[in-house]
Amino acid sequence: MILILLGTQNNSFHRLLEEVQKCIDNGTIKEEVIVQAGNTKFESKDMKIFDMIEAKKLKELEKEANFIITHGGVGSIVDCIKQNKKVIAVPRYHKYDEHVNDHQLQIINTFKDQGYIKGIEQVGELENAIKEINDFEPTKFESSNGKIIKIITNFIEKKKILFAAYSLDVGGIETALLTLLNYLAKTDKYDITLVLEKKEGLFLEELDKRVKIITYTPNNNRIIFIRKILNALKRLRFTLKYKNKYDFAADYATYSLVDSFVARTASKNNALWIHNNYLDFYDRDIEKYKKFFNDIKATKFKNIIFVSNFDKNNFENYFPELKDKLLVFNNLINYKKILKNAKEKIEMKKNKEITFINVGRHEEKQKRLSRIIEAVEKLKQENIKCKVLFVGDGVDNIKYKNMVKDKKLEDYITFLGAKQNPYPYFCISDCFLMSSEYEGYPVVFIEALILGLPIITTDISDSREDIANKYGIVTQKSTEDIYLAMKNFIKEGYKINQQFNPEQYNKEILKELEKIL
Repeated sequence: MILILLGTQNNSFHRLLEEVQKCIDNGTIKEEVIVQAGNTKFESKDMKIFDMIEAKKLKELEKEANFIITHGGVGSIVDCIKQNKKVIAVPRYHKYDEHVNDHQLQIINTFKDQGYIKGIEQVGELENAIKEINDFEPTKFESSNGKIIKIITNFIEKKKILFAAYSLDVGGIETALLTLLNYLAKTDKYDITLVLEKKEGLFLEELDKRVKIITYTPNNNRIIFIRKILNALKRLRFTLKYKNKYDFAADYATYSLVDSFVARTASKNNALWIHNNYLDFYDRDIEKYKKFFNDIKATKFKNIIFVSNFDKNNFENYFPELKDKLLVFNNLINYKKILKNAKEKIEMKKNKEITFINVGRHEEKQKRLSRIIEAVEKLKQENIKCKVLFVGDGVDNIKYKNMVKDKKLEDYITFLGAKQNPYPYFCISDCFLMSSEYEGYPVVFIEALILGLPIITTDISDSREDIANKYGIVTQKSTEDIYLAMKNFIKEGYKINQQFNPEQYNKEILKELEKIL
């Protein structure tokens, strides 16, 4: 039996199977042929072709095979020579859209020069290689062999991955993206490119230097005709340069038409990240909700990733035909950095009164900080003392400051502005407070848990599942309910009932994420 391995590359290696068929037709191959084809679609009555073969079964077939024909992937070659099998290796080429570059030729020549395999450069050489394979005696593999370790180290294929986003300014999505990119960079498994519409933001300086940044900024010429022409040319240039050049690409800024185009163009293995509850964002207007996702071409993505089960279930209700594409990954968290930064010294000290903290964008439509302000007013009317720290900024910041001033709550509520490092303020607080109308999955929930703060939150995202009766209190979306929860916390406190393990939290996310990368 002859075993053929084409790996799990996104691109087809049709040419190799065509040549194998010729060798069957002309009598060079007379044995049974079994093919692990991956993403190569090929029909033949003379071969048994499988997209994937279960790992245990594949090992058995490798042992049974008289010899193995494989593409030039390091993993496929090493698996075969570990069993001291006779191997013919054939490289994929970029010019045939079989790979993102031509490094498989270099890999094959390196193993060939060490005597481990019979390597060829063109599929047309396969017939002669098969005729000569019986006389080929490969170098024996030994687990302690320094040469093979060096070859593997030098040629482990890094996955080329791309993420598209708007900017790296301070925000929940940007924090999650920064954490994800920096983690992936440190594994040294990936060649990472970040495409930004605007190369700006405080987080740029924190991004791992191994992440390459390119800018794709749409033209905003006031003359519509000129704008359309210039943007069409920009799309064409990007397509010619980057079409399917990556093993994985993600649109991380859900709302961006530009990022949707970039991710779908850069790789067939692409994903759309959805960070928010867009059903509530559009005030539960189903037509607007569906139009939003149709406009960003959600149906064209291979995978659609949600940060909460709540949002995934909403989406599935209105796009049931996409059910098999839907995945849920929470955002990674850099808990070591959070714990370290929390120790930074600040001038503000812990207050004797119970202190609540809210961290986020100051924007009423979603965040509803007016509920907190009105709840504090009710506490003041009952002569119940407390402090609230607002960390953040946004379009409604002045509106909130005026509310506090009008209600004479300056002794109760303090505005601290946006902070690149908000964590020391968690440490002088007793409880994290969220009043939002809707959220995707708030990164600040996890930040609060890492720093040991109980949470009072409105009923958003997966809070009923993840927060209630474990880490805090979930309220209705009303001033009255928030007021009652704050009042109860001031009088009774809250004991966290379950230890949060950030390392295990990250491990579970990464395990699922690496499957699609």
